[in-house]
Amino acid sequence: MQRTQHSLATGPSGALRYALYSDSFFCAVLALGCMVAANALPALLGFGSPLIFASIGAVVVVWAAWLSFIAHQQTIRLALARVPLYGNCVWVVGTIIIFLSGWLPLTSAGMWILGLLAICVAGFALVLLLGIRQAEHT
Repeated sequence: MQRTQHSLATGPSGALRYALYSDSFFCAVLALGCMVAANALPALLGFGSPLIFASIGAVVVVWAAWLSFIAHQQTIRLALARVPLYGNCVWVVGTIIIFLSGWLPLTSAGMWILGLLAICVAGFALVLLLGIRQAEHT
């Protein structure tokens, strides 16, 4: 199968690589926070159990490692770079659904924390989108 310039992003730097590394770092910090504060998060946010937050942290640390792996490749496949873009969009939409539905009994702090996380994740989605667009046009 022949690859076109629109399926690969080459070079050691660039907006896409920076976006992937930044998203990876943010996810790693979030994962560590979930695991370290697993006992305190249910009361702070208003839902869940320590096991749920420790599990979320474990899943997110694997996601962070995967993002770092993609960013570290000499040639980044744009199809792989789109996966975290879509994942971030799903996270933001899921947060909006949680807010609008009232599905979780969030505390005031929980609403602020989830809202700020959604804003950060939306920012990473935007930076990933811009990085992908730039890579498609180079």
